[in-house]
Amino acid sequence: MRLGASVFETEVAQPLEKFTFTVDFDSRLSTGEEITSEVVKYFDKAGVDKTADIENSAPVIQDGRATKSALAIFVKGLLDGERYNVQIVATTTASVPQELEVDVFIPVRDIKNEVAV
Repeated sequence: MRLGASVFETEVAQPLEKFTFTVDFDSRLSTGEEITSEVVKYFDKAGVDKTADIENSAPVIQDGRATKSALAIFVKGLLDGERYNVQIVATTTASVPQELEVDVFIPVRDIKNEVAV
């Protein structure tokens, strides 16, 4: 899943899923500007910081549409019934570094017992 604006909502995730989503900041970077660092935090629907509870690996700075313009974020360990707000802040190499923020909302629902209509 590749995302490219400031606020997104993913498809519904199930509690046992493990997945990676990518946020590409290319459209918000100047020519030659790259991501140098990032901070990722997870909040539940009540706004409580759950970063320590979510099992994830460190985000990976990678090439998106431009060199070092994207972050790949691996996620697992989400709880059924939650809607997580993943706040991502990327810092760039500009002469006055930008701090670019993106919010990704991940609704989680165990659908194994639901019947398709």
